[in-house]
Amino acid sequence: MSTSLFSLVLVLATAQAPAPNEPQLKPLEFLVGDWTANPQLNGQELRFEGGWEWSLNRNFIASDLQIKVAGATVFQAKSMFGWDAKSKRIVAWAFHSDGKHFTSKVSAGDRSVTWDSVGVDAEGNRVTETLTIKATGEDTLNMVVSNRKAGDQSLPDISLVWTRAGE
Repeated sequence: MSTSLFSLVLVLATAQAPAPNEPQLKPLEFLVGDWTANPQLNGQELRFEGGWEWSLNRNFIASDLQIKVAGATVFQAKSMFGWDAKSKRIVAWAFHSDGKHFTSKVSAGDRSVTWDSVGVDAEGNRVTETLTIKATGEDTLNMVVSNRKAGDQSLPDISLVWTRAGE
């Protein structure tokens, strides 16, 4: 019995299953790689480090983000983009180190992507935002976070220019 189970696990582990969601996520592939941004906030330089990569047999694109001040990480976020076969659209989920989490509907264009997000903060308040990223070159991305609300409070837009790490 254990030999049969081992054989089954070996076959499953080495099989190359097709990635059924890869074609639908191809419009997001321009994001794949490591990126940095260095904006100023109240005279202090922040360091944004982020990256996107294909994940889980190219069925998802995962991202990680860190914000650092003076070398110390002050914020982190993780997100995952996938294909919703029922609604025939790209969707995303995000989780932040401050306790927020979002679900997003995503639209992708020619080297651009917009996600409209609805979520909840750590206190249970509804939060919303629209995030748009457009490639302005092979190694540059412009990002705008707009329509930001936390509960009934409107928040200012955020704009960043990302460059490919190492460029």
